[in-house]
Amino acid sequence: MCSSDALHCLFALVLKHCEPVQLQRLWDKFKANLCDNLRHSLQHMDIFNPSNSDIHDYGLFLLNTKLADLGTSLSAFPNMPHIDKDWAHVDENPFLSEQLAYDKTNELMLANDYLGKLNADQLYTYKTILDSVHLQTG
Repeated sequence: MCSSDALHCLFALVLKHCEPVQLQRLWDKFKANLCDNLRHSLQHMDIFNPSNSDIHDYGLFLLNTKLADLGTSLSAFPNMPHIDKDWAHVDENPFLSEQLAYDKTNELMLANDYLGKLNADQLYTYKTILDSVHLQTG
């Protein structure tokens, strides 16, 4: 069995390159397969009892992200169902969001404090690496 992510990729490629005629019928036939693990995914995003309608809507959202990677969107296919909910905020990775929610001012103070504690060799290495990154030389 393919993962739903792989199926979303395949479905997006079919929409983009094969020009199927009965899009609603195609979606209806395969939406259960495309969305078979999304109930579990939504539950991990604190949507504890998603309806089948929510699951299929989230599946359309994920399909739309695959289409965006191909330079198009569901709106280019008027016979496809449309996305009813705004899933962009729900689709965020909670672990990534937590890591990105740091205090930049505090981190800068800590970095400056730690820089003052480096010995000459460590400071030279740090500056060499930083220059390499800024100058894009390696």
